[in-house]
Amino acid sequence: DFYRNAEGNLAGAAISMQEAVYNAINYVGIPLQEALQMATINVARAIGMERQLGKIEKGYPATFVRFNNDFSSCKTMLLT
Repeated sequence: DFYRNAEGNLAGAAISMQEAVYNAINYVGIPLQEALQMATINVARAIGMERQLGKIEKGYPATFVRFNNDFSSCKTMLLT
């Protein structure tokens, strides 16, 4: 999906985080660990929430995404 502004210029695109990780690994060649950091702690830092999100650590919400082997599908799990 693409978004255009009032003048018809490309204003961005909308993809899921799953698609972003898949593309980073399979089309850009980014290593798995780096792609996952880009989708987690780097995003949390970018929005100023690195003390609340983006890590597997005590005090952080336990939300996990489980990918299949080729990263083409995923399942989100929230542990309470």
